[in-house]
Amino acid sequence: MAASRNAKPSFPYPYKSGRHKVAKADARRLRKRAIAALGSDGIGRSAAYHREIFDQILADPRCVGIRFYPGIDDKGEVTMLYVGMDAKGNNLTSLIGDLPFRCPPFCPPIRDGVLDL
Repeated sequence: MAASRNAKPSFPYPYKSGRHKVAKADARRLRKRAIAALGSDGIGRSAAYHREIFDQILADPRCVGIRFYPGIDDKGEVTMLYVGMDAKGNNLTSLIGDLPFRCPPFCPPIRDGVLDL
């Protein structure tokens, strides 16, 4: 059962180092499932972001993490918007990231067999 949007999390958010890591086998399974459900075009493709935008977001002393939101760009392609968030879960919207380097043409030069299937 999905959590209710109105459910109140405990504060501060339970951010801990390593909480969001995933094993390669699990990453491959999740990626294969996405490609099967959504196709290799559109949302199934990769997008890369330069670390500079993340460094800028994380430089805000109130920022304890980054939240991602799906969006649709002007070409109708799925994209991700991302913002910093504070310890109470509030978005820090003074800087909002997007504008990925999409694959293609910005694809990994070597297929790793884990995510780039």
